[in-house]
Amino acid sequence: MKKEVLSLVFLALAFFSLGQKLNLTVDEPILQIGEPFTMTLSIVSQEKLEVTYEAHSSVFPAKDGTRGTDEKREYELEILVPFSDTVYQDGLDYIWKGQYVLTGWDSSFVVIPPEEILIEDSLHFFPVQLIEISSPETNSNQPIYDIDELFTEVPPPTPKFIAFLKKNWGWIVLFATLLVVLLLKYKKKKPEKVSVENLKEKILKQIDALEASETYRVDLKEYYFDLSLILRRFLSEHYQISILEKTTSELEHIFSQMNLDKTNRALILQLLMQSDMVKFAKSKPSVDEIKRVTNEARKVVVQISENNEKNE
Repeated sequence: MKKEVLSLVFLALAFFSLGQKLNLTVDEPILQIGEPFTMTLSIVSQEKLEVTYEAHSSVFPAKDGTRGTDEKREYELEILVPFSDTVYQDGLDYIWKGQYVLTGWDSSFVVIPPEEILIEDSLHFFPVQLIEISSPETNSNQPIYDIDELFTEVPPPTPKFIAFLKKNWGWIVLFATLLVVLLLKYKKKKPEKVSVENLKEKILKQIDALEASETYRVDLKEYYFDLSLILRRFLSEHYQISILEKTTSELEHIFSQMNLDKTNRALILQLLMQSDMVKFAKSKPSVDEIKRVTNEARKVVVQISENNEKNE
């Protein structure tokens, strides 16, 4: 069965290689359930590109390749980070590149079908791609328990609970009093809003100074690096975590464990990914794009600070 799926993929790749220079790649073709991976769509042309692409929003439609080549059921890949794209020039080539961050929740050989795109009002298709999503391996040394052992015990009947209160009411009152005292002390020691405001103002001034310096006209990579560093410092100080040396993929995992708004989380990851593309993919955004990214960094700082004030 696996050989039949691979043959289909190779035939499709051979067909698409005869047309435009369209490519579809994944950074991890073999992964486990729930593990994120990046899918990149790219077009290389010797002329300026006018591209129209309808990005998927919540799920990316794929096919389950484990059932042969005749009939394939639908397989939905979850979109973890909203689609982002960019157009830049590398030598004589004009390059369009877009990225999804996806994951799958069912073990399968997943076939990513030909994704369509309009170039100069002409319909083109990206090549087929195949990935393998498997279940985590079980540990033979780990004991196996019945399902009923995972449930919590039924609480004791009400009469026994009342008897416990009568027997231990003195300790309960003492514990409640100590808890109230600790909560009152905690409220007194709680940082004032001024510190949050000072952090927001300090970071916004740093962003303003960076934009006013216009270092992107001399060294674009340095500008994006400094902007990314300012944003990382703000998140480190605000959430009291160390993320300055973390990669973008590591930050994605950290943010998923935090009480961070999904919109801000997606925007932060998008800004860091754009910074990575400038540093490693030789992306050359326009001045308007640079200013837009800088304003989005300001927006993240303000929204996170205001959300913190509302929660207080």
